[in-house]
Amino acid sequence: MSLVAENTSASPSPLAARHDAPLEATHDSPPKFSPAPMMKVGRLASLDVFRGLTIAMMVLVNNGPGTPYAPLKHAAWHGWTPTDLIFPFFLFIVGVAVPFSLAKRGAAASRGQLLGRIWIRALSLILLGLLLAASVVPLPWLNNPPAGFHFTKAMRWFCFVFSYVSILALLIPWKWPRVATVLPIVIAVVLGGLAVAMHFVRTKAIAHGWNADAFGKGGLFNPDFMRIPGVLARIGVCYGVAATIALFAGWRTVTISTLALCTLYVVLMLKVEVTGHELGSLSEFDNFARTVDVKVLERWTTDASGTPKLTQKHSYRDYPDNEGIVSTLPAIATTLIGVLVGWWLRTPHTPAERCAGLLAVSGPVIFLGIALDHALMPINKTLWTPSYTVFTAGLAMLVLGTIFWLCDVLGRRRLVWPLTVIGMNAIAAFVAASLVIRMSNFFPNFKLNNGTKGGFHTYAREHLTLGLHNVSDWLQTHAPRLPDIATPQNESLAYSLAFVAVIWLLTLVLYVTRVFVKV
Repeated sequence: MSLVAENTSASPSPLAARHDAPLEATHDSPPKFSPAPMMKVGRLASLDVFRGLTIAMMVLVNNGPGTPYAPLKHAAWHGWTPTDLIFPFFLFIVGVAVPFSLAKRGAAASRGQLLGRIWIRALSLILLGLLLAASVVPLPWLNNPPAGFHFTKAMRWFCFVFSYVSILALLIPWKWPRVATVLPIVIAVVLGGLAVAMHFVRTKAIAHGWNADAFGKGGLFNPDFMRIPGVLARIGVCYGVAATIALFAGWRTVTISTLALCTLYVVLMLKVEVTGHELGSLSEFDNFARTVDVKVLERWTTDASGTPKLTQKHSYRDYPDNEGIVSTLPAIATTLIGVLVGWWLRTPHTPAERCAGLLAVSGPVIFLGIALDHALMPINKTLWTPSYTVFTAGLAMLVLGTIFWLCDVLGRRRLVWPLTVIGMNAIAAFVAASLVIRMSNFFPNFKLNNGTKGGFHTYAREHLTLGLHNVSDWLQTHAPRLPDIATPQNESLAYSLAFVAVIWLLTLVLYVTRVFVKV
């Protein structure tokens, strides 16, 4: 899926805000997707900037160790913080980019071809998420297993190499369409087969004396505890469904679909009875979404003494999952709202008029979300409630409208160029942020402050903290009235900002070399 809004100025726009788009056909070519034309628009810088801002914030809050500032943490349960806006903003911008992406490709492809391409891209995103989870494999060259078990040792190496090579293969911008189409399918088949094989290999190895801890806490080497849902998986599903609806329908159907998804979610959460769940409960430890996640993503058995034992867990930490099954329904609605905004930004109005319309709508949408928070269901990121869907969509419209005014109306793009750099390779930045820490730990022989040895990531974090304390001591010596800056919150923030800078430099290399990952 291309999360980069593509320039459509070279050809007539094939998307329209209507569902009765005609199909053109000749004797020499398949039917082409050719609805009533809309305004030809060039690349919207605001899409890249908004995407860059969102992914930079996502990297920032996901890599804040220790004690981060309160706005850089998620709300405990109901309610929201700035951190809770990041993921819905990203799904919103995915939806906004859909009309631009389909517009460029629709002039030379039939609906069937576009549909296939949509779901190949969705599959690629889902696979990237699964492979990131699969890559949590014990390093093959550390913690030597018992003598024998040669096949199991070889499988650990294969899982390790397959995970990282497959991630790289999916990120490469292949010039050959057939490779880009076949590769995700092949990787999906191998990944599934390897997970099944490792389940039996692990079971047999443990039965013959290999310590279960040697298989790690998850990943492809321990597939029974490998996380299946995730950020990229949700992006892939939401993109696939939203783009499919946008391909075959117009704004009325998209609006109805958005309302239907939210309505279905409300009915499930408030009206469906399940054993062990109090009807209508929305507490952290008792709600319908959690119940479904536990039943689908976890497996429990009892040992000889009758004690419950968790034998499979494919969800996230203690709560079943932040990107669970039921909450994906309103997340798709968030993406569909973005599709509606994308259509609006492609209308024949002047840039100022499009900006004014977007900003004018954002206010009522925000207040509608607040009203739903009080009248229907609380704003809640983990549950992704309809009030959260509407409220965050309104705020996304407000932010996008503001950036649109700055970049596409006033033309002040140099001010936000750093965000453009990372925004044009958003998925690559997200994947890199996940892999940098793991790959830095491939080198575990750095001496830490406590005299032990650890990975480069831990080493760099300790020295960054030490540097902050040295700066604080210098300031206290020369300006004793200044407050101490070496607080736990500032230590966490300094590390997060340094981490974002590293990821930005990696995307700068891609930007300078004109490599744009369009998974």
